Amino acid sequence: MNKRILFKPKSDSGFTLTEALVVVILAGVIAAISAPGWLGYLERRRLVTAQDTLYQALLNAQTRAQQTASQRGVAIREQGDKAEWALFSGTPSTPGSWESFGTGVVIHEDTDDDLKNADDIYFFTFDHKGNVVNEATVDKGIFFAREQDSPVKRGVKLSTLLGALEKSD
Repeated sequence: MNKRILFKPKSDSGFTLTEALVVVILAGVIAAISAPGWLGYLERRRLVTAQDTLYQALLNAQTRAQQTASQRGVAIREQGDKAEWALFSGTPSTPGSWESFGTGVVIHEDTDDDLKNADDIYFFTFDHKGNVVNEATVDKGIFFAREQDSPVKRGVKLSTLLGALEKSD
């Protein structure tokens, strides 16, 4: 009887603990290096989204003013740690339906106080032709940031009496 010892040698496939630790450490270093850039990108993206939202709201109010031959506008306020906006018709008053620009998006300190009323609400108003009602709002804008004095800001300005809008940094 031939007895063969069937012996399978241990497999050499797989990773050692040292190799696995090196990979985990390298992944941690790469994450630590890229995290600030990623967070900055997210901050800029939120501000651009708020800027686009305000720009579209102003265009909507201006267009609706022309279509309905009535006065329309946009109100902007800061409520806690977020900025909000609402459309209104007629004379500026406190609108009932406010929408958020996003959590953590606040009105930057560079925003001109000429746009603000006694209730700390900023108004842009268009007449029945889509022109700016209040001349004091011309060449003024609303700017957004993640913090009041942040160097990173985005905004929208009314650049002419005819209601021309421009996005600005």
